[in-house]
Amino acid sequence: MRSFSFKAADPAGNVHAGGLSAVSRGSALEELSRKGLIPIELREAGADGGPSRSLAEAFASWRSKRAASGSSRELLSLVQSLAALLGAGLTIDRALQISVSLPATEASRVWPDALLRAVRAGKTLSHAFEYSGRRLPAYFVSMIAAGEAGGSLPSTLRRLEELLRKQIEVRERVRGALVYPSLLAGMVIVTLVVLLAFVLPRFELLFSESRATLPWSTRAVLGVGRAVADYWVAAMARSEEHTSELQSPI
Repeated sequence: MRSFSFKAADPAGNVHAGGLSAVSRGSALEELSRKGLIPIELREAGADGGPSRSLAEAFASWRSKRAASGSSRELLSLVQSLAALLGAGLTIDRALQISVSLPATEASRVWPDALLRAVRAGKTLSHAFEYSGRRLPAYFVSMIAAGEAGGSLPSTLRRLEELLRKQIEVRERVRGALVYPSLLAGMVIVTLVVLLAFVLPRFELLFSESRATLPWSTRAVLGVGRAVADYWVAAMARSEEHTSELQSPI
C-alpha cells in the first residue's frame, strides 16, 4: 500500500485536505470519487525521500521546492485545479473561487483572485488571463479561447496541464545538468586567479635573481600574472576608497 496526500472539493465547493492509503494513484483517485470528492491535487506521501537520499536527490528536491514558488508552478497549479473543477461540472466562477483558497501563501492568492474578479466583471477566462498582467506562454491564451469557443474547456485545460508539467520538468533537468559544469568552471576560474595573482609573482622573483633568459611563453605567462596581480591590488584599493567615502560624514 502507498500513502497519498490530497486536496479535493466536495459538490458544495468546500476544499478538503488529508491522506489516504491505496495500491496505486488510480485507486486513490477512485477512492476520492467514491467519497463524492473532486480531486484537485494528489501527491504520494514520502515522494521527497527520507534520510537515505543521495546528495543529487536532495539537491533535486530542494530545486523542485524552490521552483514551486515561481510563476510556472503557480500557473500549473491553477490550471490543474481549474481542469479538475470544471471537469466535475462546476462553473468558471465557482472553480476560480475554490482555486483562490488553495495556495498556502497570501501572495499566491493575488493572481487567482484577480482572475476571479475579471470573470465576475463579465470577461471570458481567456480575456482574464490575457489582461492579467502575467507573462504567459504564447499558446496559452489562444488554446483557452479555442476551448471556450468549442465548449471543450476542461479537456483543453488538461492538455495545457500536461504541456506545462513537461516544460517544467525539462527546464529543471536542464538547470540540474548545468549545475556541475558551473561549479567546475567557477573552481577553475578561482584557481587561475590564485595562481596568476599570488603564485606566479613569487616565481618571477626567482627568475629575475637567476638572470636566466626565459622563453617567450614563460615571459607571456609571467606578464599575465603581473597584470592580474596589479589589477587585484588596484581593485582592492578602489574598493577601500569607495568604502571610506561611504563612511565619511557629510
